[in-house]
Amino acid sequence: MQQITRGHDDDQQPALADRIARSWQRSVEHYRLDPHAPRRPRILGSAECRELRERSEVLLRAAQSRLTRLERQIVDGGYCVLLTNERGETIDFRGGAAERVFGQRGLRIGACWSEDEEGTNGVGTALVDCQPTLVHKHEHFRAHNAAITCSAAPILGPDGRMLGVLNATNCDAPDDRRSQAMVFRLVRDSALAIEDAVFADTWRHAWLLRLSAAGESGGWDDGPLIAFDDGGRVLAASHRLQLGWRPRAALPDCQLADLFELPRDGLTGHAHRHPGQPVALRHFASGALFHGQLRAPARALSRPVPREAAAPAEGFDALAVGDPEVRQLVDRIKRLADSRLSILLLGETGSGKEAFARAIHAHSQRRERPFVAVNCAAIPDTLIESELFGYKEGAFTGAKSRGMVGKIQLADGGTLFLDEIGDMPLASQTRLLRVLAEGEVMALGATRAERVDLHVVCATHRDLAAMVAEGRFREDLYYRLNAATFRLPPLRERADRRDVIAAVFADETHAAGRDLALGEEVLDRLDAYDWPGNIRELRNVLRYAIAVCAEPRLRADHLPAAVLAGPAQRPRAPRAEAGHPPRAASATSAAALGRRTGHAASERSLAADRDECLRLRQALADCGGHAPSAARRLGMSRATFYRRLKDYGIAPGRAGED
Repeated sequence: MQQITRGHDDDQQPALADRIARSWQRSVEHYRLDPHAPRRPRILGSAECRELRERSEVLLRAAQSRLTRLERQIVDGGYCVLLTNERGETIDFRGGAAERVFGQRGLRIGACWSEDEEGTNGVGTALVDCQPTLVHKHEHFRAHNAAITCSAAPILGPDGRMLGVLNATNCDAPDDRRSQAMVFRLVRDSALAIEDAVFADTWRHAWLLRLSAAGESGGWDDGPLIAFDDGGRVLAASHRLQLGWRPRAALPDCQLADLFELPRDGLTGHAHRHPGQPVALRHFASGALFHGQLRAPARALSRPVPREAAAPAEGFDALAVGDPEVRQLVDRIKRLADSRLSILLLGETGSGKEAFARAIHAHSQRRERPFVAVNCAAIPDTLIESELFGYKEGAFTGAKSRGMVGKIQLADGGTLFLDEIGDMPLASQTRLLRVLAEGEVMALGATRAERVDLHVVCATHRDLAAMVAEGRFREDLYYRLNAATFRLPPLRERADRRDVIAAVFADETHAAGRDLALGEEVLDRLDAYDWPGNIRELRNVLRYAIAVCAEPRLRADHLPAAVLAGPAQRPRAPRAEAGHPPRAASATSAAALGRRTGHAASERSLAADRDECLRLRQALADCGGHAPSAARRLGMSRATFYRRLKDYGIAPGRAGED
């Protein structure tokens, strides 16, 4: 400990030496860890790993190309590459031929390298300090890690929140820590590139400007990013943007014309006249010359917004299309957008509940404030309270040393959307009730509550009234949530179904950059299908068809086999009567549903459960018992799908059995 505190290497940067010394001090005094304990990192089970990867889908998607490139650059030198989430839990790992050797040291998917569990290490210390970190050999807190070296760099989201850490580890590095300088730079630069990829994905509906200094040969993958709208107004900038004279946080809402000398017809005009060609930009404040690469929006929106912010203001009009009942529904919801009433949206999976919630937010006076969506069914029961309410330092074993802000506080001033509220555990329902009743949130481990100002929109496909009768949902919370309840019709019941299909087709072809025609024959096929996964399933079907179509006109044989089978060759979901869940097409015993034992279930709730059980079984049968494919077919996350199977006592390999 004294050797680490003094800084044993004369060549070590003093700032980094101080950070490692502070990490050792935290490990001993705060985490109460034993450096000589023989334990290896905690390894999560396969189900938990699936949950983690699904929750980090955006990060994983953005990181794939950089992970592969970094692996190719360093794996032959005896390194492995791992990517963790914001809690230090490994969600991707690349070890090449030595993967088994690395695995014996706890370097594998599911391994947890947080500082409060493993002491000083690359991942954990980078998470705490939020800085690139090199932990070399005996600088590691655990004695059994004294032979390894770790180069780690944090990855931040566009909103500044920690997303995870990129790390490269070698188990047989030279003693001289200067030997790690090149790998350290590669990891740091790769982490910045992943941040930019997340930024580009978040702002994919906006114009993106990638900057590089004049004379550099950087392409689209190199350099900071600026997102802007059609009018040239800056919407956001990536973290590595350094313009010197103006803080990055002050850039949004200023004009690009205030920052750079632009072409006469502006950047968008240049992009249309010279597609793919860089543009020369002179920075007014410094006189520096930059080259800019432009990327057009994925969709033409006048006010692009990030994934966690508001939906476009025209969202309600896009949702109504041509169904008079949906139009009446939209008109009523609009009048409640600025009310203090909680809104409860009921509807089948994939029927557009989140799209309606985003449209409510965009139509309200809170539109410039955060929109935070939480899927209660996708978060494990053991984590949902910390995710929603946050926690303070030391609130529980495994808590991050600096605590964590919960989703409720992140939504302060804006809209909190609680999807699948029927899956929220009873204990969390009690805490949520206090938030709604008193406008205060108490983080785990906190001694005082914080005031929050929220508009709460909830959604579920379940019968909450029946759940209240069965004691599975709090009655007082139910009456607070259902002040304004709206049932969204499934796609098969909509009078404007053909118009919805055509609109989604146009949306998806534009997003894919394709110019395809949709023939009447294909439209008839799509119209005849019963769409158990509703609009979400429709989008997936059309994305598949557009991807496989190599001609200017979409044909019926481009559609998936399940759609071509048509309603006559597959069980058709029963149509619902207005205001009521659909009745089951056939009797299924309550025992087979795996629910309601010891409760007097209502007939309507039992019918809804029967219908869901049948849909799960049919999806599995259609996919040959392959659960991930069945989950995609129904538009569910795999975590939710597996939970539903467990609820109904269905084994994936036996889905077709009765």
